[in-house]
Amino acid sequence: MDFIANEALVFLIFTLVNFLSHFYLANKLEAPFYHAGVSSPDWIGIFSGKGTNELKKIQHPEITTENEKDFISGLIAHFQTDKAWHSSEYFNEKTIQLNEIFRKSLGPGKHRTFFLSHLWLELALDRMIVLNKPQIAENYYTQIGMVNTPELRELIEQKGVPVGQKFEHYLNSFLMNKYLFQYGAMEGFRTAMEKTCIRVGLSPFSAFTQTQFEELLSECDILIEKDFILGLESVPSLG
Repeated sequence: MDFIANEALVFLIFTLVNFLSHFYLANKLEAPFYHAGVSSPDWIGIFSGKGTNELKKIQHPEITTENEKDFISGLIAHFQTDKAWHSSEYFNEKTIQLNEIFRKSLGPGKHRTFFLSHLWLELALDRMIVLNKPQIAENYYTQIGMVNTPELRELIEQKGVPVGQKFEHYLNSFLMNKYLFQYGAMEGFRTAMEKTCIRVGLSPFSAFTQTQFEELLSECDILIEKDFILGLESVPSLG
């Protein structure tokens, strides 16, 4: 797939998300609305920049359909998985190691390297899946593609997040263009990382040449790629 040139679309998609890692940890084969529930907090965070707090409040409300049941289960699993992941030994170990790499590469300055390490690791795990286990990414898009987007939008809005019809267009674009595969390309990952940093008020790589960023990416890839599956599987499956 060619690298997307449309800056507006890239900005929408490439922000702090790890869809594929969540999908891998969900450990379910055929459950489209469950996987949509797992992805919805990140979709909504990208699309509107707000709304996830309302979703976090959902526990086990009165449920009327099987799709709604799966959707709610996926939402709850998303937040439980995040909590387990961020307290895992792998996450803490890799964040510390990445922090040392960034301190060395970026030099003096207020780069917030520990927080940057958190952001990088989140995106890098999806990059590792795209590069090493692309079928997982294909399976993810297959599952999400089976979801009826108007029904999904209605479920989200029933939970107190008014996303509107534009959300359906966003999701259809997300599915049609398969943006996540761009994480596998250096320029795609760099755009992802830079847009994520801008979103949180950072710009640590703005002065990096292509060669400098490639060298940094290679060093971080070597650190993460050797045991990323073991790291993911150290988080209990909540599916």
